[in-house]
Amino acid sequence: MPRLRRWVNGPADPPGAPFAAARRRLIFTSVAVVAIVLAVLTIAIFLYNQRAAREQTVELLQTYATTGSAVVRDNDGPPHGGDDDGPLVPYSPSSSDTFIVVLDAQGNSISDPDQIEHLGVPIAAAAQPVLSGQQSEATPTVNVHGHTYQLYVTKVERDGQLVGAVVAGTSLERQQHQEDELLRTLAIIYGVALLLTFLSTVFLTERALRPARLAFIRQRQFATAASHELKTPLAVIRSEAELASGLIGDGLAALRGSSQTTGNTAEQVSGPLEEALRETQAATAEVDYMARMVQGMLMLARDTSDTHAHPWSDIDLRTLLHDVTARIRPLAEREGLNLDASAATQPREGEPAVVLARGDADMLRQLFFGLLENAMRYTPTGGSIHVAMRLEKRAHLLGDHRRHAYISVSDSGIGIAPEHLPHIFEPFYRVVSAARPLHDNETQHGVGLGLALSQWIVQAHGGAIAAESTPGVGTTFTVALPLASE
Repeated sequence: MPRLRRWVNGPADPPGAPFAAARRRLIFTSVAVVAIVLAVLTIAIFLYNQRAAREQTVELLQTYATTGSAVVRDNDGPPHGGDDDGPLVPYSPSSSDTFIVVLDAQGNSISDPDQIEHLGVPIAAAAQPVLSGQQSEATPTVNVHGHTYQLYVTKVERDGQLVGAVVAGTSLERQQHQEDELLRTLAIIYGVALLLTFLSTVFLTERALRPARLAFIRQRQFATAASHELKTPLAVIRSEAELASGLIGDGLAALRGSSQTTGNTAEQVSGPLEEALRETQAATAEVDYMARMVQGMLMLARDTSDTHAHPWSDIDLRTLLHDVTARIRPLAEREGLNLDASAATQPREGEPAVVLARGDADMLRQLFFGLLENAMRYTPTGGSIHVAMRLEKRAHLLGDHRRHAYISVSDSGIGIAPEHLPHIFEPFYRVVSAARPLHDNETQHGVGLGLALSQWIVQAHGGAIAAESTPGVGTTFTVALPLASE
């Protein structure tokens, strides 16, 4: 089956703003949608105006050219009397006036009162498709010396024979200036509309999220208060259960060592005592289960930014991973698992021996202890667990190109089904599977908070965590942590 990956990214939200990420997404989405819609409308308006102006220009030129061709056809001469009718005024490219040039069948100019050909406008070339009989009319656009001209060419026939062509044209310089002005106006309107959209979206989003934020804060305060209130009675219950277990255990030991109690009497007394001992030990295990859940709820109830109140420092990740794996290796060996962390604790060629990250050492230990214990729970006896680390730059949409340490914990366990993978970082989400208990007094396989806490710790350190799994083959958790500034 294909390997699946699920990334959960940081960094954390600002203090007191658990809805900051949702707020940013709403604002970004709203502004992006409006920006796209306005861009499409702006382009559509500009192109429609440009096309309408060009069509209007062609219709005007068509009228002039049709009139000129009729004069040539009826009078057998140029419409303005030829090139010898007094002084000629050269056509100005900055003018939007219309000019007319009459050509004979060979493409020679027989009337050019505005001296268009002296400007270098390729009149004969533009009229060639009409003069050759390929087309009855043409509307070419030509560019000469940085000036653009719109031409309209129509044929002139007499008695069914092609005798020439009339070319009507105009400079598009003024029209282009008008289009530039329109484009600037549309750009200003676009910017103002986008700014107003952003401001209104920020205002409306803030008002819309305020009730949800208040409800979330109250829920978090309740969870924090409830967790704090539960810690003391849980500690009392556990101490009482341990005391009861000790007393019962001492009673059993004394009973078994007494020479006065024998036979049926010993069995009648020791049986209930052993049952009571099992019950008190089970109660202790349940209290431990609830204590772990309360501790997890306490941590999840805090903003990740609250961790900055802790003593943050530069931490050597290689040393930290060496300590963690050294402490957990005896438990892995007891479960018949092979734990290999050499790829994380020993640098490869070209890698630094010390890899520093900024953070809380205790939290990072808890993170990797949790990932390793999770791997051991779901790896059958005889399996293997590998811890590795690589260093590389991680591209970020906001331009963060800092180097990151990628620490992976891979196992050869039962894997995670595809339908469960997107939910494994959710609090209290547990998958019923063949997980093994790791401690003698463990009656539960976890409270469903381990991976949620891992995600919380990673995000508190500005990193990201990914889960990649193939059912029946194994699972890999990869943690990306930004390195300390060099």
